[in-house]
Amino acid sequence: MLCTCKSSCADEREQVMVLLQGADLRVLGEQALDVPVTITRCLSQLAKARRAKALGFGDEVAALYQRVAEHDRAQAIRQINGVIAQIDARTTQPDWADLVKGAQNEFEVRDGAALLVEARERLQLELLEADGLRPADAREAITVYDDCLARISSAGLAGAVSLLREGLARGGEALMHPDMGGQPASPIPAATIICWTTVVALAGAALVLCAFLPLCWCCYLSVMVAWTALMWAACALVAPLL
Repeated sequence: MLCTCKSSCADEREQVMVLLQGADLRVLGEQALDVPVTITRCLSQLAKARRAKALGFGDEVAALYQRVAEHDRAQAIRQINGVIAQIDARTTQPDWADLVKGAQNEFEVRDGAALLVEARERLQLELLEADGLRPADAREAITVYDDCLARISSAGLAGAVSLLREGLARGGEALMHPDMGGQPASPIPAATIICWTTVVALAGAALVLCAFLPLCWCCYLSVMVAWTALMWAACALVAPLL
C-alpha cells in the first residue's frame, strides 16, 4: 500500500485498518472501535431515565429507558470481553513473537522513535485547532498518547496491543460498577478515556506495522495524526462518530 497525503477521514481509517490487517489485527480493531459507540448509547439512555424522573414522567417511563441502558451495558461488556479474547488468542499464536520482533527491528531501522516524537508535535497542533475540545480533555489526550509512545518505545507492537487490552479491561470494570452513570466524575470522562486509549493504541500499532511497507511512512504519519485527532475530538464529545 502506498500512502496518500490527501484523503478523507474514511480513507484515513481504512489505511489504519489495512495496516492492522497485515498482522491479523483488523477485525479486533474494528470491533474495539465499536465499544465506545455502545457505551455512548448506554449513557444516553441512562441520562434519559434520570431526566424522565426529574421531569415527573413517572417510574414506568424511567424504567423503560433504564432497561434499554442495561441492554446496551450488557452488549458493551460482551464486546469488550470478545475483543480481549481475540487479543489473547492473537498474541499467543506461534507467529506473534516473530512478528513483534520483526516489526521492532524495522521500526528501529527507520528511526521510528523520532517519528513518534514528530507525531506528538503534530498532534499537539491538531488538538490546538480542535474547536470544542476542552483544555482538560486536550491535556488528557496527550497523556494517553505519551503512555502509548512509552509502550511502543519499550515493547513495539506488543506494547500498543497491551495498551489496547488494558484500556478495554478498564472499560469493562467501569461498566460493571453498580452506580455506572451516577458517579460524580463518571461515566463520561471514563468513557472518553477508554475511547482515546482505543484510538491511540490502534494508531500506534498501525504506525509500527507501517515500517514493513515501502514508502508507507512518506505520508502515513500525516494520516495517523489526522485520524487520531479527529477521533479524539469525537471521543471528547462522547458522540457515536467512530
